[in-house]
Amino acid sequence: MSLDSRVVRDDWQRRQQEHGNAPRAVLMKGLHPLVNASIDAWHRDVLRAVLRSDAAPPPGSCVLDLGCGFGRLADEVTKAGRTPIGIDFTSGFCSGFAAAHGIAVCGDQTALPFADGAFDAAYSVTSLMYLKGEAVRRALAELDRCLAPGGLLLVLEPCLEFNELVRALLPRKRSERLAMPGFAVGELQVLLPPGWQPVAAGHCRWLTLALPMLVLATRWPSLYRWIAGMALRLDRPRINGRGAHGRLAMYRWTACRKDR
Repeated sequence: MSLDSRVVRDDWQRRQQEHGNAPRAVLMKGLHPLVNASIDAWHRDVLRAVLRSDAAPPPGSCVLDLGCGFGRLADEVTKAGRTPIGIDFTSGFCSGFAAAHGIAVCGDQTALPFADGAFDAAYSVTSLMYLKGEAVRRALAELDRCLAPGGLLLVLEPCLEFNELVRALLPRKRSERLAMPGFAVGELQVLLPPGWQPVAAGHCRWLTLALPMLVLATRWPSLYRWIAGMALRLDRPRINGRGAHGRLAMYRWTACRKDR
């Protein structure tokens, strides 16, 4: 990954100003709102499954939302009986998160302004993707510091292989709106500090395979809902084993526990 942090920051400030606290502000700007709604639904399925798993922290625990935006997923944390706390570098998003969900801090993922062991769980959903190589390692080290022993971490990020395919197949102008920075298979696991044990993993295979049909079906909402519903059911996350990561997917997720 080789994104300029100032460019990223300016882009997010602009998106927040244009779209406010709406899903379009934080999801894929090159996709139809219906498709983004399906991606949002799958992200929620994953977070919900992890928070309901045996590895989840007890009710009342504090859960850090890394790169929280306006709090798109924070209501899933509240519904699960935990307290979401957000951090983002965009002040407008932090204000939106605080108004809807409580506490949000404007800060840097690589230098978290929290005490050691302050959280029982944390999640990064499409947040680490905007960091450069060594900055990813620093952000994960900061999460390691801020999570208590036994703490649970969910990381859900775009897949590098899928985005390279998008760039290869689509015209440049179109691919720039769809392709995102991402991580290769196994890359994030290597960057994690020692002492983390995998809990579960997965990817959105069927939602990815259905993507061309979904884009075409946006003209017919009933057909779209049927195709998206089938794909989401097939991609339903399972926490009954360590799972696996496929190469052909828009997103992969990993849940792991701090074993010290």
